[in-house]
Amino acid sequence: MIVRERDKEFVMVEQHHHAQISGELMRCLKKDLMKGREALESVTFAVYQHDCGWIPADKHPFWNDKDFAPHSFINFPTPLKALIYKAGIDEVAKEDNYSALLCSEHYTRFMIHDKSEEAKAFVKSEKGRQEYLKKSLPDFDSDLFQFHFGLLQFFDNLSLFLCLNEPGKNDILFSGMEFHCHLHSALKRK
Repeated sequence: MIVRERDKEFVMVEQHHHAQISGELMRCLKKDLMKGREALESVTFAVYQHDCGWIPADKHPFWNDKDFAPHSFINFPTPLKALIYKAGIDEVAKEDNYSALLCSEHYTRFMIHDKSEEAKAFVKSEKGRQEYLKKSLPDFDSDLFQFHFGLLQFFDNLSLFLCLNEPGKNDILFSGMEFHCHLHSALKRK
């Protein structure tokens, strides 16, 4: 759940809804800017579906007793987050291996610095999945993958920026996270 606090209420955006915004933004990208256009549908699918694992959890938000607020994706308990991430990647993998590889990389980077046993197990499992997925893709290109991964990150961050801020505000409310614009540097490598 994406949670924005107001004076007397919380604004809550389901993760999958935010991902749908990411996908709509991706659809607006000029196709001639896209490197590796043959993977366009796979990349777009990954952007649209990267948070599908959150659908069940966001239907019944978890309350954070410590903060007297709903848990957000930022402070959601790691053991549950790892299960949600895995379920989402599994779901995407049913449709498209390249999309699943992008989503796996996305979530692995979130968990790689988490010292919990659940995070370590998640990262280890996903690294194995990534090797399998790469082998299943006959013409896998690491540089092209990094470009496509940069697109996923950019549209994820752009949608998060929109969801975390009140309309008309430019504050970045990422609570310890920084907003990075990956598209510019990705396009420069084109």
